[in-house]
Amino acid sequence: MLFWVAVLVVPLAGVGGLLPGAAGLPLAIVALFALVAIADAIGSRAALAGIRVRGPDIVRLWKGRETGIDLTLDVPPAANNPPLRVALQMPQSLQSPQEEMLVALPDNQPAARFRWPCTATRRGNFKLARCFLERASKIGFWNLRRELSLNVEVRVYPDFLAERKRTSSLFLNRGSFGIHARRHVGKGREFEQLREYAHGDSYEDIHWKAAAKRNQPVTKIFQVERTQEVYVAVDVSRLTGRISIDGTTMLERAVTAAVLLGRAAELQGDLFGLIVFSDRIDTFRRASGGRAARESALDALYAQEPREVTPDFRELFTFLRLRLRRRALVVILTCLDDPALAENFAKNVPLVCRQHLLLVNVLAPPVVRPLFTNEAVETSDDLYSELGGHMLWQNVRDLKTSLRRFGVMLHQLDHEKLCAQLVEQYMQVKQRQAL
Repeated sequence: MLFWVAVLVVPLAGVGGLLPGAAGLPLAIVALFALVAIADAIGSRAALAGIRVRGPDIVRLWKGRETGIDLTLDVPPAANNPPLRVALQMPQSLQSPQEEMLVALPDNQPAARFRWPCTATRRGNFKLARCFLERASKIGFWNLRRELSLNVEVRVYPDFLAERKRTSSLFLNRGSFGIHARRHVGKGREFEQLREYAHGDSYEDIHWKAAAKRNQPVTKIFQVERTQEVYVAVDVSRLTGRISIDGTTMLERAVTAAVLLGRAAELQGDLFGLIVFSDRIDTFRRASGGRAARESALDALYAQEPREVTPDFRELFTFLRLRLRRRALVVILTCLDDPALAENFAKNVPLVCRQHLLLVNVLAPPVVRPLFTNEAVETSDDLYSELGGHMLWQNVRDLKTSLRRFGVMLHQLDHEKLCAQLVEQYMQVKQRQAL
């Protein structure tokens, strides 16, 4: 349109202005051109009619990995279909190297498939709701546009690749617990079967009732427990929204560690469950076995965001006492560098410490550390900041000492090695048969 206006309309308008007596023919040509353009617009109104766009109901992506979303254009079959320009309304968390794409339509085919490249920068749940189409008119004077609705749910999961590399040796299927076969402390606590008494068997292993019935000594045989219940309680309250050293939130680290611990429990044949809490119990997944338990936990965690509330540990421990009847290993991922939260935790932990084995893992910000461990102290403000961090670190140490008398172990984990340290704690519990 712009080309023909510049080539045809502008010169003819100039001729009509310079030669008023000969203006009839230029005006007729311009009017004819206008009629052709209007006819092209009217005749091409149905050029985008009948076109639909569709995609999968759910698309699963991994944070930071280059991938794509497969979409399909349903078009009326026709010969010599011109290509379509397609654009998607992408959320900010999905970055694409291109804003639009030219999709070629196959001749006499009812559908055209294309892949839209994108990279997820943040985990969570997002929607692709709108798609825009553009096609030239029959003569080419106009660009016809249309907006189509699209209903695609995009689930972005955390990227476990880096953490899996750090813990790769723990997931190798060699021996019982990873790359190195680890010995068990003790003889096992789960009853397996009865057998006849053999010389050297301990008197405490004799089943006296069975021996009385058979009129001869009978010994009980035990085995190491394999189907124990392991729960991870993830705190999603306000303090988990703080930024760690690598720029991610503490909740991001906790989510990755919880899912990898579920993978370790799956390899060991244990039952894995999940609890998400803040000022209330937000999500509860009862412990179950296999891959389904880990995937259920991942679906419950991938969209979690920090909430502007204070965690209620009394609510958490009351829930554990009422809902978990069988003794279980409960791994709690929380932040206890706040003195008020630490006091509330220590006050309510006796509700469950005798019934379950608790492993408390504190996700503290980088400033919570011992004095003189940071070499980048240059000003007086830096010194006061380090003193404040040391006081918070000392409070965590005091809490660790007070919890030890309840049989609760507290660990302050390194952010870069959090997943590996968490899995190692689980392995040590299995080795010592502490559960």
